[in-house]
Amino acid sequence: REEIGFEGDHPFDTEVCERFQEHMCDPFFTGMDHIVIGSTTPSKFESTEFASMEYKRVEYEAPDYSDDPPLLSAELDPMPSIEDVDTGVQEHLCALQKTWLDLQDAVMAFENAAQFLEDYFDVGCDTIPEQICGGPVCFYNPGNYICLMFR
Repeated sequence: REEIGFEGDHPFDTEVCERFQEHMCDPFFTGMDHIVIGSTTPSKFESTEFASMEYKRVEYEAPDYSDDPPLLSAELDPMPSIEDVDTGVQEHLCALQKTWLDLQDAVMAFENAAQFLEDYFDVGCDTIPEQICGGPVCFYNPGNYICLMFR
C-alpha cells in the first residue's frame, strides 16, 4: 500500500486495487522488464522434489433415503385431424407479413436516402466557393448563401 502512495492502514481495499491495476496497465510498467539490466538472462529456479504424504482415511456413509413412489403414466388426448383445423383465418397472414417486410425495407431505403442527402448538402455547401473572382474583381457568390439557407 505504501509503495503505491497509500497509508499502511488505508481502509479501502478497492481504491488500492484500482491504483495498482492502473499502475500495472501503464506502458512504462510493462516496459520495465526489458529495460532493467540483467533481465535478458533466464531466471534460475531451484528444483523441488515431490514428497509423498499419507492422508487420514475418512469413512463416508450415505444417508438412507426412502424409495421414490412409482411414476404415473397418463395418456394425452389425440391430436385433431388436419381437416378439423380452420386454416381460413390464417390465409391472409403470409400476404400481411410480406407487406410488413416490404414496408420495413422502404422505410430503411428512405432513411438511407435522407441521410445521404443530408451528408451531401453538408459537404456540398462547403465545396461552393464563397467568392467568385474574375481578374482583379471579386464578389460574393449568391449560390453559396442560398445553399446555406436551405441546409
